[in-house]
Amino acid sequence: MQSLLLNWNIQTRYLAMLIYFLIVLTIDNVFVLLFLLILMILAILGPNLLPSKVLFKRFIKFCPFPIMIFITLLISGITVNFYEYYQFALVVVLRLIIGFLVVQLLVLNGQFIDFIDGLNAVKFPSKLCVIMYLMNRYIPLFYADFKNIKHVLRSRFFISKTNIYSLALWAGVLGNLIVRSYDKSDHIYMAMKSRGVNEMQFNLRRGTIKRIAVADIMLSVFIICLAIIAKLWSIKL
Repeated sequence: MQSLLLNWNIQTRYLAMLIYFLIVLTIDNVFVLLFLLILMILAILGPNLLPSKVLFKRFIKFCPFPIMIFITLLISGITVNFYEYYQFALVVVLRLIIGFLVVQLLVLNGQFIDFIDGLNAVKFPSKLCVIMYLMNRYIPLFYADFKNIKHVLRSRFFISKTNIYSLALWAGVLGNLIVRSYDKSDHIYMAMKSRGVNEMQFNLRRGTIKRIAVADIMLSVFIICLAIIAKLWSIKL
């Protein structure tokens, strides 16, 4: 089971999980969504596709988003119908968590470049693939520059506070980083243009994509059928 999921063809995996998630979005029964959530957790942790600690750390980073949405929906339903808004908030949060687990199945090794590779393989718009690829490459450089500036400020015994001086200094630092990033992106654009690179020629390791096998199709059909059965079950409840 582990080898089947890890070697699942990118095209069939992305299409199957996309259809699966779209069907999940139409399910509004809390118990059915909980059942699907448990199944997905078992599918990830059971074959040891991801260590439980890694999944937990990723979930902790993801947690603020569903929590804020849940609280917002509850507050908006206090003056109307609290029970209905409570049910709706649970449904929304469960869908978000299932979507989070779907992303974990799409990117099992945690590398964003593989996620872009998969989108490119299923004929996702090439311009968006180029944008995401460059973001994946250069946003870490932006953070690295920011860390270097923080290190320089600490070496000069700067202590960040909430006064006007500190805020003005941080505003200048961020402005400097934005200007430098814009200048760097302009140089990158000119370098790519001088080499005749355009988004239509942009491919991400297409030669390494595994060919579609019968097992890939059967696994994709099973995932889609599971979502359809869950949808029919929610209609009957």
